[in-house]
Amino acid sequence: MQRLLIPLTFFQSLATVLLERGLYFYTDEILKFSEAENLGLAIVFGVCYASGAMLSHKVTKKRGERPTLQSLMIGLCMLNMTVALMPTPLIVWSGFAGIGLLIGMKWPVIESYVTAGATPDRTLKVIGRFNMAWSSAMPFALALTGVMIEWLPPSSFIMLAGAIYLFTLPVILQLPWVPEHLPHDHPERPDPRRVRRYRALMNSSRWSLIGTCAMMFLLVPLMPSIFDRLGHGVLWAPALSSVLDVGRFLTFVALGIWTFWRGRSLPLAVSAIGVPTGFLMVLFAPTTAVAIGGELIFGFCGGQVYFAALYHAMVLENASVEAGGHHEALIGSGFALGPAIGLAGIGLQRVVGDPVGGMLIAVAPLVLLCLAASLWPLIKLRREERLDPAPSQDAAQALQ
Repeated sequence: MQRLLIPLTFFQSLATVLLERGLYFYTDEILKFSEAENLGLAIVFGVCYASGAMLSHKVTKKRGERPTLQSLMIGLCMLNMTVALMPTPLIVWSGFAGIGLLIGMKWPVIESYVTAGATPDRTLKVIGRFNMAWSSAMPFALALTGVMIEWLPPSSFIMLAGAIYLFTLPVILQLPWVPEHLPHDHPERPDPRRVRRYRALMNSSRWSLIGTCAMMFLLVPLMPSIFDRLGHGVLWAPALSSVLDVGRFLTFVALGIWTFWRGRSLPLAVSAIGVPTGFLMVLFAPTTAVAIGGELIFGFCGGQVYFAALYHAMVLENASVEAGGHHEALIGSGFALGPAIGLAGIGLQRVVGDPVGGMLIAVAPLVLLCLAASLWPLIKLRREERLDPAPSQDAAQALQ
């Protein structure tokens, strides 16, 4: 089944990114949306994405995973074509909301198929391949967006996304009706000590994931303005903004090959600090070099956080759609929270009379909250293990 799911993941990600990330360049360049309008559009997308993720488990429980995916592909194709053929502001807003809902519902189902039936060791490998598949599509999709907006009919990239959803239907028809999960009494399911450690690492990485997605999707609608300020137009700005995704892809490759990080808290602690550092470098970059450096730091640390959050959730909850739904709902919450903070920052800029100061005041509570909340489970785990020092099997392997 993996031979079907990895290519499917790549093309699903390609179609997703064309809209999820590329649409803001279209609305900025063609529809002349302001920064505030782009941020508002991103909030709508994030709220709908999180809602779809939370609904995915209930829908698949009633209908089955494969029928749900088939319906989602048809719905996404129709919505993309509608937005492409009638790109009025009203259609863009309402269509993008529907697209966000269906995309949020789609990914937990695919994640369940990818990891179902895998032991914890095997889960690490298949999630590594899954992460490399979806992340490798992102820089390509962003570069393609800029080229298509500049040289082809501007909405052609939206039509391409719709066509991809339609052409992946034959692949989905080859999947089993429901994925087969690992038995709950399987000997390689995590023991109670490993469950305790994994739960702490999952809670830490999930708080970092919320912050990472919020900061990323504060940056995404602002990327056209950031690179325009640095002297780059629509042809090059999408490609330059994809450096973050290149850094994240390289991180996924490294984490899939070298598994030293599994069971360790230090990589998550470093990433919790690295994500806001990279974010601030991009947001207030005085030069293109600083912006690219910030994107790489953000991508490296954000990749670690995403991998850890998904891996621990899927192992603890046995690759259920519900586990993927919680994971994606956190991502969707970040999608909405980041742009909301951006709008607050724009308002505060007018109050304090300083663009940098206004945005810093708006984003500081998020950075501090996510940093503290992601570090606390690691500190608590360390205290508990001092009182009960015998390491779990997984922790012992990680320290060898």
